[in-house]
Amino acid sequence: MNKFINWIISSLKYISRKNNLFLMEFYKNILFLINKNSTLSKIYKPIVSEKISTNKYLQEVLKALKHKNSESQNNIFKLENKNKLIQSKISTIQDIITKRYD
Repeated sequence: MNKFINWIISSLKYISRKNNLFLMEFYKNILFLINKNSTLSKIYKPIVSEKISTNKYLQEVLKALKHKNSESQNNIFKLENKNKLIQSKISTIQDIITKRYD
């Protein structure tokens, strides 16, 4: 009976040591991952903020260019209408000139 109790105690000690080693290894791995994440976050934070600010600036530039493009298209449309009007006047004048000499 004494051997059995000694065996149980030794087994429990062994399991306790293995469990303790496993927990320490797990803790070290988790701590490493947390430190790695923290370091990478510190490294990439300025880069990401720079990219975000560049993106916002480019969106503003794109919005301004779209506005200028719509203004240019409106001007082109107005000029096309004026061109049609002038063409019709030229055509009328040509008709009048040709009728005079006929």
